[in-house]
Amino acid sequence: MSLLPLLFGEIEYPAPRISPRYTHNLPLDTLNQLEAAQKELGAAQCYGDDGLKVNLDVQQFRPDEVTVKVVDKFIVVEAKHEERQDQHGYISRSFTRRYLIPEDADADKVASTLSSDGVLCIVAPKKKPLPMPGANERIVPIIRSSAPAVNQVSDPSKVEQEGVAATEETPSK
Repeated sequence: MSLLPLLFGEIEYPAPRISPRYTHNLPLDTLNQLEAAQKELGAAQCYGDDGLKVNLDVQQFRPDEVTVKVVDKFIVVEAKHEERQDQHGYISRSFTRRYLIPEDADADKVASTLSSDGVLCIVAPKKKPLPMPGANERIVPIIRSSAPAVNQVSDPSKVEQEGVAATEETPSK
C-alpha cells in the first residue's frame, strides 16, 4: 500500500477547468465530499439484484436500545438511550431512520443482524417472480375404452355420486 493516498487524501483539489456539461463524470471534489458524508452518517444503502441492503452504524447503542420495524411500505429503525455520563459530561442520543421498501422487495421477509462491531445490517430480499400463466399446465391422458359409457355403470346411484349425468329413456312413439 502506498503512503501517497494517505498523505494527500485530505487535500482539496481545484475544480477542473473543463465545464461539467462536457463530461458525465462527477468532479473529484464532489465525489470526495459524498464519500466523507457517507462515512460521517454511518449509513450505506444499496439496491441490487438481491434486494434492498442497508448497513447502519449503531455502535453508540446497546442491542436492546435498537428496534427495527416494518410499518406500511417503510423499514423504520429507532435507537434511543437515556441520559448517561461520558468523559465530557451527560449525553442522551436518539435517532429514527425510515427506508422506503421498493415495490419488488418482499416486506414480509425483512431481516436484520447486528455485528459485534456495532453495524446493523438490514436486508429486504426481492420477491420471487410469479409463475407465468400456464406454468402449472399439464396434459391429462385420455384412456380409451372399448365398452360404451352407459353400459359401464350399472348402478344409477353411483352415476349421480360421481357427477355423471344419468341418461333418461325417452318414450317411444
